[in-house]
Amino acid sequence: ASAVVGEPGNPMVAYIGAASGGVFKTADGGKTWTHMGLADTQRIARIVVSPRDSNTVWVAAQGPLYTDSDARGIYMTTDGGKTWQKTLYVDAQTGASDLAIHPRNPKILYAAMWQKTRRPWKNTPNGPNGGVYRSDDGGETWKKLTNGLPSGDALGRIGLAVTPAAPDTLYVSVDNQTPKPDKDQPKDDSPLSPAKLKTMTEAEFLALKDSDIQSFLRRSNTADSVAEVRRLVKDGTLTVKAMLDRLLENDATLLDKEPIAAQLFRSNDRGNTFTQANTNYLDGVYSTFGYYFADFAVSPRDPNTIYLLGVPLIKSTDGGKTWTS
Repeated sequence: ASAVVGEPGNPMVAYIGAASGGVFKTADGGKTWTHMGLADTQRIARIVVSPRDSNTVWVAAQGPLYTDSDARGIYMTTDGGKTWQKTLYVDAQTGASDLAIHPRNPKILYAAMWQKTRRPWKNTPNGPNGGVYRSDDGGETWKKLTNGLPSGDALGRIGLAVTPAAPDTLYVSVDNQTPKPDKDQPKDDSPLSPAKLKTMTEAEFLALKDSDIQSFLRRSNTADSVAEVRRLVKDGTLTVKAMLDRLLENDATLLDKEPIAAQLFRSNDRGNTFTQANTNYLDGVYSTFGYYFADFAVSPRDPNTIYLLGVPLIKSTDGGKTWTS
């Protein structure tokens, strides 16, 4: 299951979003399950049940993995899943990645929309049509929240979290694929780094030390010897560009600049305004796979204690300013 939630106050009733598509409901503690529709959604990120009316349920549908689909978006039911209404839809590439409900007012909901395209030959986990939305009428209509949040083509997966310790506080995690400034890019001092290979001539390659070429060949997972590679380059059979192309075939991101990646934003006014919580880069948490994560949790007793799930899991006790693993 891709999403599981129980009915507040009734341990016998639960909903799951099946990874293969659709919502299932049990009323007997999981002994039997009934399919409640939404089969075309395929992937469901989150299900929320109203704490005041168990027949009112909201579903965040991410949608199919490899194809465009108008099944993406936010759905709601007021009759326990017998009928569904789609109340938030952006486009066929933008699905719902998360959903949260105000801890004290179930009329207020927050939705995260994530634009991505994934094909067998290419994955683009970001796009300009994603963002955060709020509903003030129980999910029937939605308003996009933009004041203080990142936007543009580099906007990746978004996560949401609220806490009863501060009901009007909303945290938003963002996988920001905007490249870091050049001054903050990691340095690769290797004589045969991909960036240096891009402008290197064959003569410059042949002038390198054998030990540098050997290290490069080891990283390239090739059985060729240094002497053989030197010979091939010298007689024109092998070019520096061909060596770089071989590296890029194995990892097309080698020449990409390192992105900002994980960021955390905080609003204390139900999303009307946001400020960035983290003061330093959260390097390594999302690695190169931020689209797998964007999930986090806030303590129900302390709004400044936050757990951000990634590799590794990190914790903040000062509202996201500083973090420890």
